[in-house]
Amino acid sequence: MANAVSIAEFVTGRLAIHLGPNVARMAVKTFAQKAVALKPEQLTLADVPRLIEAMRPMLHVMVGRDPGEVVLSEIAREYQVA
Repeated sequence: MANAVSIAEFVTGRLAIHLGPNVARMAVKTFAQKAVALKPEQLTLADVPRLIEAMRPMLHVMVGRDPGEVVLSEIAREYQVA
């Protein structure tokens, strides 16, 4: 698991591959607020499943269904989300 970086930093890094770093940071900020009403730096392991579900429609539109699911599954696997 990514202990050296925060959840927000890890998720941003995964999204940045497809969205670029600035859009990725804004996406994490927006969906952290939308899904769990927290700032990105306040995200905990318990928040990851809701964050993933909140980001799913956006990723499907922006990068396509299959690539979006790959990104989400990488995040879920990193944080052992079922």
